[in-house]
Amino acid sequence: MRHQRPKRLLALLLALPLLAMPAIASAERIKASLIGYEEVPSVSTVALGDFNAQISPNDQSIDYELTYSGLQASVQQAHIHVAQLSVNGSIVIWLCQTPSGTPPFKDPTNLSPVCPQQGTVRGTITKANVIGNVYDLHSGRRRMGA
Repeated sequence: MRHQRPKRLLALLLALPLLAMPAIASAERIKASLIGYEEVPSVSTVALGDFNAQISPNDQSIDYELTYSGLQASVQQAHIHVAQLSVNGSIVIWLCQTPSGTPPFKDPTNLSPVCPQQGTVRGTITKANVIGNVYDLHSGRRRMGA
């Protein structure tokens, strides 16, 4: 019998497609192409990126690789939002940060790596990386939650 994934890890998996770009997730791998058109609001840019991740065999972490190029200004941060389609929601996971930038953009958990100005950043997401609650419970009585 297959065990159930912890609620927070499941929430992470549900949050990843909300990177404001199409994502394809299989049982163990997650992939997304990053383009300006998928931003909210959409932007015209030559910048491109790819997000690739793999869920650990014990379902307790996600190893990721974020590669980007062509940005037209200094990199400040990369993160995952949770919201409905076409809406910028709250940041729930930082993928990289620039704590010594001007101004600094710091991951409140201080667990994400520093963003390179271009290239590739790698990291591991665990429940310690999640900011706030990214799950909810709905009932027939209160459809907006609880």
